[in-house]
Amino acid sequence: MVYTPFAAGELLTAGKLNSRIIEELMEWTPFTDIGTFSAGFSAATLTPRMRKVRILGQERWEYQGRVSVVAGTLVANVNTTIFTFNGGTPIYR
Repeated sequence: MVYTPFAAGELLTAGKLNSRIIEELMEWTPFTDIGTFSAGFSAATLTPRMRKVRILGQERWEYQGRVSVVAGTLVANVNTTIFTFNGGTPIYR
């Protein structure tokens, strides 16, 4: 389906253009505000955070930052939980 941000003949304003082509649904939020790190992991110097945006009608989660890990916490070929999101409450507006 082709994304059509405006109806034919609709009055185009800067606000509509900004919100319909690229719209921020959830602003940059530190991971520590929306969940907890597992033992052996923590936020590094560049704080891990995420946001949710809609670009041309497609929702996208964007992540940024680094996670610190204690030596020996990661083992090859073993699934590891690094972070757990809080449940129950939506994290975007």
